[in-house]
Amino acid sequence: WKKLYDSSDPMEVPLPGKWEEGLSEFQKMVVIRCLRPDKITPFVPSFVKNNLGPVYIEPPPFDLPGSYSDSTNTTPLIFVLSPGADPMVALLKFADDQGFG
Repeated sequence: WKKLYDSSDPMEVPLPGKWEEGLSEFQKMVVIRCLRPDKITPFVPSFVKNNLGPVYIEPPPFDLPGSYSDSTNTTPLIFVLSPGADPMVALLKFADDQGFG
């Protein structure tokens, strides 16, 4: 158990003895949550991807024409940007396609 506790990546360390074969992935996640609550955050997306599929982890692509068709003059589009995101090229192309360029 000490090796698991001291590991920088406890998800990759096999559980000692019969525990490795006897626990499901969810149960292993619970054990790691008990021993290393600081390492559970990276384990959850991996668990979801393995059990539910990548569709629940990967964000869908942004559909600017669809969003534009849903907007009105009283419900505008608001872009919440993350570091490194730059929608300007897509926005200018969309404006040209719509005849606003």
